[in-house]
Amino acid sequence: MTKKRSETTGQPDPELRGSDGRFLPGHVPPKSPGRPKGPNGINARAAKLAGERLEALVGRATDVIEKELISGNQQVARWLIDRVRPPARSGYITSESKPDLNSGAGILATSEHIVQAAAAGDVCLEDAKAFSDLLSGHAELRAVDLLDALRRDLKRLEMRETAPPAAGASLIPSWGRLKGTGS
Repeated sequence: MTKKRSETTGQPDPELRGSDGRFLPGHVPPKSPGRPKGPNGINARAAKLAGERLEALVGRATDVIEKELISGNQQVARWLIDRVRPPARSGYITSESKPDLNSGAGILATSEHIVQAAAAGDVCLEDAKAFSDLLSGHAELRAVDLLDALRRDLKRLEMRETAPPAAGASLIPSWGRLKGTGS
C-alpha cells in the first residue's frame, strides 16, 4: 500500500486520518528522523576523547620504553611497562613444586617463594600481594580448624577425668575385691 502525501507540505493527506486525527487502519504514519542512533551524549564524547588521549599517551610511553631498553636501563623499562599495561584480571602464578599448605612450615616456605619471585621481578607486585593475601587467608582458616580440633580433644579429656563411675561399678579395682562379696 502506498502512502499518499500532500505535494505542498509533504505531510500525510488528511484523508488518511480519521475524525479523531488518528491514522486509519492500513495507513502507517511517516517515519520521523528523530534522534540519530548511537551514543551521542556527553559521556560518549568524553569516553571517545579519553580513548584518543590514551592511545597518544601509550604511543609516547612505548617510545620511552624502547629508548630505555636501547640504553640498557631494563629496570626503568620494566617499571614503565608495569605502569602502562592494563592490570591482569585473571593472572596465574606457577610454581616448580607443589606447595605444602597443610603445615605452618610449608605455608611459610610458600610465602618466602612469593616474596623472592616478586623481588626478582618474575611476578608483579599486585599479583604477589593477591597471592600472599590468599595464602594468609588459607593459613587463618587452617589455624581455626586446628584450634577446633584441639578444643574437641581437650573437651574429651576433661570428660574422661570428671566422668562419674558407671552405675553399679565399684571404685575398688576387681583385683582388690574379696571373692564372694558383691562389692
